[in-house]
Amino acid sequence: MLGLEGKISSDEINRVLFKVRNEGELEESIAKIAVARQSGHIEDLGAEVITGEKKNDRIIPWISLASFGWTIFPDKRGGEDGGYYKLAERTLATVREASQIKHKHRDFASVEEYIEFVSRSACLPKDLR
Repeated sequence: MLGLEGKISSDEINRVLFKVRNEGELEESIAKIAVARQSGHIEDLGAEVITGEKKNDRIIPWISLASFGWTIFPDKRGGEDGGYYKLAERTLATVREASQIKHKHRDFASVEEYIEFVSRSACLPKDLR
């Protein structure tokens, strides 16, 4: 969003960002979205990742999580910006600062190892089962 005028649409997320696997691809994707916005041809972004009637019902939860429950940017439904999720002015400085933090890539030996790592990072309580 920082590289795209502080906003992003569901189509841009679904057709481009859901396919990104690393930072290099992210830069390419930002450029691709910018060109498609200029041309007005959303189909230039490629095929959708999530399809069907209820695709927004599957996209919205991801966006809610990414915005920490609509804290960083509000839900676009009912918004003024024509279908874009837009960074809230009050959060711009924090988002810019957070975007500068770089983490080293890490491979995990198993799903369990990954879940344990994420749980520790999120400070989740110990599983007492």
